[in-house]
Formats: sequence, C-alpha cells, structure tokens
Amino acid sequence: MGSVTGGRSKRCVVCYVLCVLALAVLLPLSVKATVRADNSADIPALSVKGERSEKFELQQGGTNYHKFTITKAGKTNLEFMSYAADLEYSLCDSKFKRIDGQSRINGSETSPIKASMYEYLSQGTYYLAVTSYNGAGGGSYKLCVSFY
Repeated sequence: MGSVTGGRSKRCVVCYVLCVLALAVLLPLSVKATVRADNSADIPALSVKGERSEKFELQQGGTNYHKFTITKAGKTNLEFMSYAADLEYSLCDSKFKRIDGQSRINGSETSPIKASMYEYLSQGTYYLAVTSYNGAGGGSYKLCVSFY
C-alpha cells in the first residue's frame, strides 16, 4: 500500500507543477489586454469640479493611476498638463479597460504642454492611467477633471 500512496502523491505533485507552469504562461497574456492597478483602494481620487491637481511625479518605467467618480451621465473634460517629454495618459473604465487616451505629450518644466479629452461618460468610477511612451522616461504632470 505504501507504494500506491507514494505513486499518487508523486502524480499530484507533477500535476500541481504542470498547472502552475500553465498559469505562468497563460496569465501574462491576459494581463496585457487591460490596464490594472495593484490595489484600487490606494489610488488617489480627483475632484470633478475643474480644480487642477497638485503636481504628480511619474517614476521611469512606472504607471500612476488616479480615479474620479461621476454621479450622473454627462460631458467630462479631462485635462493633462505635461512637464516632461513623452508622457501619455489613458481614460479607463471601472475595470481598468482603456476607453481613450493620448500619447507622446512633450512638455518640459519651463514649457509645459496641455492636452485635453472630451468624453460623454455614464455614471460611475473611472481611472486615468499615466505612463511614459514605450516605458522610457518619467516626469511631472498635473490633471484636471471637469464635469458638465
């Protein structure tokens, strides 16, 4: 009986290892399809009253997330002020699926560049993802969300 039990446990270990390897191969494929934050509870909230945020800093190769909530459907203006080269921002829904975005906004500390998106959005929580073009660089930016 000892050899039957030992054989089963070896097969279970082999099955477990194969399942872990399969997940390691398949999981990255699904993550590439959507933008995700590690913990949405820690994402800073933005006002929707047209108030410009403080200056945020994007680390090289990183992604910063900001959330805002609108209580009814309507027009929304999303303004991005770049103080660095090659920054981009994306509007994402509550599941971090990209809705719209702009890339390669080339500002500098002495000559910032402003970019805007106008969207008609349904009631709910949305996220702005800020990253650098092709993962290079980093730098400062400000955000402003206005709801009409």
